[in-house]
Amino acid sequence: GHGLTWLDQTSGLRFGAPADAPLYGRSALLLVSNGLFTLSTPSGATSSIELKDGATLYSEGTVGFYSDRGVSFSGTPTIGTRNLLLAVPSFNIGSAEALAAAGELPVGMNLNQAILDTLFAGNPAAGVPSVENLVLTATDSINFFGSVDLDTIDPATGTSRLSQLVFDSPALYGYGDDDDLVRLTTDTLVWY
Repeated sequence: GHGLTWLDQTSGLRFGAPADAPLYGRSALLLVSNGLFTLSTPSGATSSIELKDGATLYSEGTVGFYSDRGVSFSGTPTIGTRNLLLAVPSFNIGSAEALAAAGELPVGMNLNQAILDTLFAGNPAAGVPSVENLVLTATDSINFFGSVDLDTIDPATGTSRLSQLVFDSPALYGYGDDDDLVRLTTDTLVWY
């Protein structure tokens, strides 16, 4: 994680599926770099990414996942990076119980507070940074199921563990009962 950066977005490099190039965007992409990157929304990919227990990805810059068929975590993989980019068709956010009760979910990635806490941890003893910027890029939507309370505040310091939580999505939807509530507690929330 302490290496040099070479090509990244500051030199004009961007990953994603260009509309006029049918060969690009058909595969999922896992990006691990000491540089800074952005990912466009997935389009036409035919594969998914599964990160399993024991998998470890560290960088000083960016870790990114790009898949039109979704990203899933089995167990507790370890990711340490300053910028975490997740680009999928949809995000389904809620407790395991709420997501199970919803039935068939849109293709994408399921998230809850436990997954976020794992991502925020980093590994200070090994010099691995915790996530500072989390970017959720959805082609279709970010969906909240039931009551959701996502909190980026570190209980020990009272400050946000993220500099920015970014929602790059055309729509945010809530599914649940009249008394369900979605609460996002963070320093800076950006939606575009």
